[in-house]
Amino acid sequence: MLKSRTGQRYAVTFLTAASLWVVWLPLTRTLTGGGSYQWGVDFFNEMYRGAGLEGDYLFLILQLILGVSLIYMGFRNPRAPFPALLVIWHGLNFANDLYRPLIAGQRNIFYGDTGGVAYDWTLLSPIITGLMFLLACAWALRESVRPEAGAARAGWSSLNGVFAIGFVAYLLAVTVLERTGEAHGLTDLIVVPLNMLAPILIALCLFPWKMNQRAPAAPSRAL
Repeated sequence: MLKSRTGQRYAVTFLTAASLWVVWLPLTRTLTGGGSYQWGVDFFNEMYRGAGLEGDYLFLILQLILGVSLIYMGFRNPRAPFPALLVIWHGLNFANDLYRPLIAGQRNIFYGDTGGVAYDWTLLSPIITGLMFLLACAWALRESVRPEAGAARAGWSSLNGVFAIGFVAYLLAVTVLERTGEAHGLTDLIVVPLNMLAPILIALCLFPWKMNQRAPAAPSRAL
């Protein structure tokens, strides 16, 4: 599947979904945990933070809207402006991971309340985001030179509904756990991994499990 243009686009879209966890985790924990949960996101050495719905919560919402829009376009409407937005998304993530250690002279450290986690990923994060950026650029370049021809129109199937129900069940489960469980204990050890995997579940909800008739082929463009 990865040998086909469509398969490569799907792979890049799933990687985009995976990169959304850094937004989804604080956003959902703030909603389900209330004002007791404090979060902070560093973006080009500018710290966006808050507690509950206070502070810079709008920053997370805007990132989520863009991220989910990219997932939708990657699976169901890969024409412009998807290629450009895809490169910008991964380019900013890569540049941000380089800016902090190389320009600001600080380390990239992931802090988590669960178990007192403090993980230094100064070296690992730019490798991961850099690879995602290169893959996004490679696909976008091929698309600009020779657009994906005759792509089938994506329909909605029962599997989309199943994953959508699963997503709602996940939201209900983490909300109940956050409201009734012990903070900074077993509850967090369950909820945090679920929240980190949730963007993949969003992608599975939007994935074109059912393909309809093929669309007209797009004309090729010369360099």
